[in-house]
Amino acid sequence: MTMSNPRRTDPSSAQRLALGRRVRLLRSQRGLSQERLSQVCGLHRTHVGRIERGEVGASLDSLVKLAVALDVEVHTLLM
Repeated sequence: MTMSNPRRTDPSSAQRLALGRRVRLLRSQRGLSQERLSQVCGLHRTHVGRIERGEVGASLDSLVKLAVALDVEVHTLLM
């Protein structure tokens, strides 16, 4: 039995990647480094990086923290 690549079969991976691209774009537009964004929103720097790369999903709490730090509504991160 062969194992399939979870990134190809996981329907949420596209959503995680889109979220990560949106967070990175908004962060860059605001001139923030990952480290500075993590300090402002209270998430660990490596966790912000993993969200931006789509490696992990973000909890509702994390989405709210990111949205507040980026000065956007939560739904803006999910567009």
